[in-house]
This record gives sequence, C-alpha cells and structure tokens, in this order.
Amino acid sequence: PGGQRHIDKLMANAHTKRIIGAMMAMKKPIVAFADGMRLLAENEFSGDNINALQYADAGELTTAANDMVVYFENNMPSQDEEDEQQAA
Repeated sequence: PGGQRHIDKLMANAHTKRIIGAMMAMKKPIVAFADGMRLLAENEFSGDNINALQYADAGELTTAANDMVVYFENNMPSQDEEDEQQAA
C-alpha cells in the first residue's frame, strides 16, 4: 500500500517505533527520504547515523542514491563491532 493512509499507519504503529528505536540504539546506519524523514522527525529520532536523501529530479535522485551507497559503505559496523554490540 502507499499514499498518505500508509504513512499515517506507520506513524501510529508501535512496531515501527520499536524497530527504528532498536536500529538507533545499535547505531545502525539509516537512510531516509520523503515521508521517511517525517516519520523520524515526528517520533523524535535523530542522530549521526541518519542520512537524509533529498532530491528534486531524476538526476538528483541518482546522485542521492550514490551518496547513500557511500554512506552505507562508510558507516556499516565491522563484524567485530557487530559482535561487541550484540554482547553488550
């Protein structure tokens, strides 16, 4: 499903908040755009592990997607870091 109704359901869903909260607590890299940014902001999720993609046209979208790949490559924890986080 899509559209405003779908976004409204995600905004009110406790599971959505728990999943994002867990990702934030584990410092997982998060990329958001469009309504995803609103979902994060309205639930007061913020941090340096969030990368906001903004674009106005297809060319900018391609650049934003490339930036997203670089962001993940630079911010994904190593396996040792993953193991440490899970042990904590």
